[in-house]
Amino acid sequence: MIRTAAALALALALAAPAARADEPEPTATATDTAPGGRRTTEYVALRAGGGLGAAWLGAGGELSLGTLRWETFFWNLIRGGGYAAGAGDVTIAQVHVGTVMGFAVFRTPEEEARFGVGLNFGYGQGKHYDGVSGPGLMLDLTQVWHLDRTWSVQLSISLLALIPVAIEDEDDSFSMPLMPSLLVQLGFAYEG
Repeated sequence: MIRTAAALALALALAAPAARADEPEPTATATDTAPGGRRTTEYVALRAGGGLGAAWLGAGGELSLGTLRWETFFWNLIRGGGYAAGAGDVTIAQVHVGTVMGFAVFRTPEEEARFGVGLNFGYGQGKHYDGVSGPGLMLDLTQVWHLDRTWSVQLSISLLALIPVAIEDEDDSFSMPLMPSLLVQLGFAYEG
């Protein structure tokens, strides 16, 4: 019985057509790719960098989960990050989470520019106030260089503006109607 099964498996293996070296690799269909043969989903992106927040230089980073792409439009489903800035005994920190949508322009199949606008929720804390939270707006410009069908490098410039709604301030010294941050970040993305 075992010899019969082994002989049958060998016969099937020999009968199967062998892959030829000169055959092209299968191409992706239109339903699973963006322009340039790129995948329509970017699973995760991680960026780190620095910037200017409330007049102080600082550092921070962002994590993006699930970016859907079409021919000229993209939607980053979840994007969040944090930022810390300060000098001496004056320190501020901000965190945010939200979503970004916008337009994508493919200059070449390997090079893409994204122009996005996002809504988020943020929280900030500093020396002179215990906490500030509220909705925010994000303007984002990202340059993407696709290395292959799996990885890309991203350079982004983002302007975040937190609109303080809930203010925890013991001495009523917080007077900013808007908490802006300008970030420049470099990172990579996994497209699967």
